[in-house]
Amino acid sequence: MWADIRDQTDRLGPVADAYREWVWKVDNSDGDPPAKATDLVARLAGPEAGNISGQFLWIENGLQRPIPSWEPTDSTATD
Repeated sequence: MWADIRDQTDRLGPVADAYREWVWKVDNSDGDPPAKATDLVARLAGPEAGNISGQFLWIENGLQRPIPSWEPTDSTATD
């Protein structure tokens, strides 16, 4: 799957510059350790996730900052 993502960004030309930068970061850092994803899954399966629905969640301390357009709005924010 990762090879396909890398190949697709190469084929898209200049419009995919931001994606190519992300691909480069992942390729050169080995990505996030699996423990980060398992921690997120465990939180999502636990009782504290009862009010999470239909929102994008970032792995804590990820390889890049969250994209502002994916931040919760007042209507999607959870307490």
